Amino acid sequence: MRKLKVVCRVSSAIRNRMFMVLRHPESNKDTAVQNLIKDAIKQFIGKVRIFTILGKAGCGKGTLSAWLIKELNKFLPEGSRYETLVLGGYFRKILKIRKDPGSASAEDLEKYGPFLSFVTDRDLAEMKAGKMISDETVINVVTAVLKTEPYNKAFGLFFDGFPRNLEQVKILQSGKILWQGKPLAVDLYVHAHIPRKQDTVFKQRAQMRIAQEISKAALENRPAEIREDDRPEVIDERLNTFYQQTQPAIRYVLKNLSAKSFKLEGTVQGQIEDSIVMDRAKFMAGWIRHLKGFGVSLK
Repeated sequence: MRKLKVVCRVSSAIRNRMFMVLRHPESNKDTAVQNLIKDAIKQFIGKVRIFTILGKAGCGKGTLSAWLIKELNKFLPEGSRYETLVLGGYFRKILKIRKDPGSASAEDLEKYGPFLSFVTDRDLAEMKAGKMISDETVINVVTAVLKTEPYNKAFGLFFDGFPRNLEQVKILQSGKILWQGKPLAVDLYVHAHIPRKQDTVFKQRAQMRIAQEISKAALENRPAEIREDDRPEVIDERLNTFYQQTQPAIRYVLKNLSAKSFKLEGTVQGQIEDSIVMDRAKFMAGWIRHLKGFGVSLK
């Protein structure tokens, strides 16, 4: 397993200036910091082909990664891309198709249909209850998906929702999963952390997503499609599963694989979004501190 250490110790002045560039990219004119961000991203591309963010569902992994993927792809040649594999999205679609095959679109059947045979009824029941799908099923689906487009032709990959426990981390380390004919190796693990005392944020965000979907469905005159894992009775079980299975994996990664750790400490939607933006600045600042020879003054 390749290791990559990212240091994130920069002055608060630099971090605040980077925060402003990332918070308001359309209006900020701080050219020096903008150039540092661009150079850091280019260096990231040179060192990281595969990365993942570990943390509780709803802690901002998707928001942070979507921004980073968008920025990374700006600097790649035409036809080359980082792709995001949202594993939970595959399983949610599979659950929906199995539950009501007649409601699935032709596009969904084409994309997700080939993986239906990998997922057992027990897996689906565990997912509906907020528990983890079996490691065997996860590995089988990941292996199969990586052989399909666009993942088999991607320049790099971001995994959202994989690995989820210690066994999956160790399977990754073993080299048993192949990508483009070579053992899959994660170059960078990022830990997105929200303290246990702020777990109520997940219930709030799930309630917000449900309310938004109900409103959108009403406007579009269709039944609301509520995610099974957003239902109130499932949230507590999802958190229990995180502490029992994902947290030991995070501890192992932080101790043995030099992962970068962020703290997202918002307790309401706006605060979470601001903390994610600040973490973008910390993420880039960590690269700038880690790498040498940028030749740009920040005085």
